[in-house]
Amino acid sequence: MIKHKDKLVITSIAAGYNLIYNLYVMKALYYSTMIEGLHLTHYQLGRIYSMYGILAMFSYLCGAFFLKKFQSKKLIYIPLMITSFVSLFLASLPSYTLILLMFGIAGFTVGATFYPAYLSILHNTGNPENQGKVFSTFFFMNSIFGSIFSIIGFKIISLMNNSESQIRFLFLFYGILTFISAIFSIITLKDIKDTEKDEGKKFDKKQIMAVVKNKNIFLTIIVVFANYVAVANFTYILPYLSYNFNLPDYVLNTISVVRMYLIIIIAAPIAGSITDKLQSSAKLMRISFILYIATIFIMVFIFPRNPIMTIICSIMICFFAYGGKSMALITIDETGISRKLYGVAISYISFVAYSPDVFYFSLSGWILDNCKTYGYSIVFVMSAVISLIGLIASSLLIKRKYKSQ
Repeated sequence: MIKHKDKLVITSIAAGYNLIYNLYVMKALYYSTMIEGLHLTHYQLGRIYSMYGILAMFSYLCGAFFLKKFQSKKLIYIPLMITSFVSLFLASLPSYTLILLMFGIAGFTVGATFYPAYLSILHNTGNPENQGKVFSTFFFMNSIFGSIFSIIGFKIISLMNNSESQIRFLFLFYGILTFISAIFSIITLKDIKDTEKDEGKKFDKKQIMAVVKNKNIFLTIIVVFANYVAVANFTYILPYLSYNFNLPDYVLNTISVVRMYLIIIIAAPIAGSITDKLQSSAKLMRISFILYIATIFIMVFIFPRNPIMTIICSIMICFFAYGGKSMALITIDETGISRKLYGVAISYISFVAYSPDVFYFSLSGWILDNCKTYGYSIVFVMSAVISLIGLIASSLLIKRKYKSQ
């Protein structure tokens, strides 16, 4: 069981996580609004998120350093404040160059500070036997907040007369909420202790190279990478439904909220329960990849012109990918890495595994701009092929774990 004080900590971090990653998530929730309101092409929007991804990817390498030098609670509320100011600045609808700069700042802030801090705090919450419960509770609360915020966001869009006003008020809304979340985290995380400091954080080049050369870490990277691509594909589900079936906005908005947040309310607890029962997140990831690949195949090749089945398949795709997302990083516990090197391992894994942010959206945007008829199908099949690689990696990780026992 999770203690009540730990639940409050998880809730606070979940709210902050949802809001600090909002600039990243906006492309999936408000893709068309961003394209029209900011006057961008698919490729330009992809470049914005590639900028975010590039800075985030390299900043992951700084995570261990910041985690060593600063209190983890400060690495929660300070980046929230920075992201709040970035969002408020974007509400002025600056030039394309400044938008690129702002997204770059947001990406670096998330990767270098908030990301390693929230993982460290959650990893120190509870015990090794209930990590599935801790992380599934976190994602459950994150989805509750996300559902509420996105419903309000869509309401804001419905009240505005043009796309520029819509995106402006969305940036204002999320900027204010992020600042409130920063204040809330200052209050709720005041008693958080960095237990890692008690174990010492000094590490030399040999230890770092031991992490880099660890084959199990490499397999974990592939697992997280593949799942990350699967989740990234959520960005294109709504445009795909709109392009193929011309669904009305209220249907698309409903699907968007269900896809982004309500699904994980169910998926994360189920994934956490299965992980704790099997005592293996790698086994959960293997199941997730199999079901994701199968559903992509059904949607693209069996029911490409059936709107009802396509909607059902798109929801199931999100269910399987989100269930995997909630447990993907816990596979680090199956690599045999020491607790002392947890920060270094997370930084290295994240640097490589989240690299799709650098190229995936630009690549997918280019495909959509240049392959009008089959563009979305190509993007979905591409993600399924990558998930197949993730399936192989998760199976190998399970095999290596049992060999070492």
